[in-house]
Amino acid sequence: MLNLILFLPVIGMALLVPVRSHALVRQITFWFMVIQFALTVVLYLKFQAGVPGLQFETRLPWIADWACTTTSVSTVSTCCWCC
Repeated sequence: MLNLILFLPVIGMALLVPVRSHALVRQITFWFMVIQFALTVVLYLKFQAGVPGLQFETRLPWIADWACTTTSVSTVSTCCWCC
């Protein structure tokens, strides 16, 4: 869900490219803002303050042979060299 919140403005911007009507641009922008706000409220309500570590993170394999992953929360790649 965090990735959707982060990339929703980019998706909305891509939809605005072919639009010529000023009123339609304002409507699309408004509704994308409302959707992003609603998703942010849901994320805020699911947040657990007492839990240590990162929450709502997405870990993706980067270099599988080296056990490296990338995390979308911190945007920093982490490698685990110890087995």
